[in-house]
Amino acid sequence: MTHLQDIIMTLDIEHDREWWTTPRSLSGGRMVLPLDFVADDLYGYFFYDHQELERWIDGIVRVAIGELRFCLSVNCLKELSEFKKILSFIAEEKGKQFDSNLNGMSFSALQSRYSSRILQFASRLRENISSLRLIPNPHYSIKKICNFYEIQSLGPYTSSSSPWCIAYSEKKFSAFSANGINSIYVLLHDDYKTIGELDIGHESDLYLKSIGRDSASPYDDYGLSMLLLVLDPYGTLIYCTSRWNHTFTHSSHDYLNERQISMLIGRNFYEIFC
Repeated sequence: MTHLQDIIMTLDIEHDREWWTTPRSLSGGRMVLPLDFVADDLYGYFFYDHQELERWIDGIVRVAIGELRFCLSVNCLKELSEFKKILSFIAEEKGKQFDSNLNGMSFSALQSRYSSRILQFASRLRENISSLRLIPNPHYSIKKICNFYEIQSLGPYTSSSSPWCIAYSEKKFSAFSANGINSIYVLLHDDYKTIGELDIGHESDLYLKSIGRDSASPYDDYGLSMLLLVLDPYGTLIYCTSRWNHTFTHSSHDYLNERQISMLIGRNFYEIFC
């Protein structure tokens, strides 16, 4: 058992060891151990690209899973997004004022402490996107999803290894949309119905170079051909996954950010997704 899994098992939450270690079925029928699934996704979301955050691993696990229900519920998508931003602020400050457990601080306490930084970050991001020279990409269509039945037809086009649960479960759709409070969109490339998981293409190479990504899965033509976005009531992106979904855990929750999406579709994110 990895150190991350060890920490998860010590959390004082309603799930006991038997629950964590009993195989369960995901959308598409794949069987996983909840402990492995949650640990892999947690590592991908927080640590894969930011190993410096491992310095606060105990606090991150405690807040992310114990408080914000990471991978156990989608009721705190906005809070998880803010928590990740807060951790980047702590890392910038070298985090000298925090121990491995983030001094035992709750998410609400951290949120209050860094509230002004969160607002500044959002303002700078909007300004940055406004300054981009964007040319509309005619190969992408944008569809707002208003109910479960509108997204259900897209389910078969998602990755066979990790289908979008939101397209197979009305309960999951309601959870992601927070019963209509959040907005759900899909971005579809012209070829999303014909491109396959094993197809090797290079159409996206220039775009990927511009955002500092290598043209390898999940950042490939297949992954970029179909994206799911969830926005909070204020138009802030709180969840983004590609059609690969959880196949690659380091991109299953925040595949692209607002700036990268703007560059992909050639339009200002905040002007399109209201």
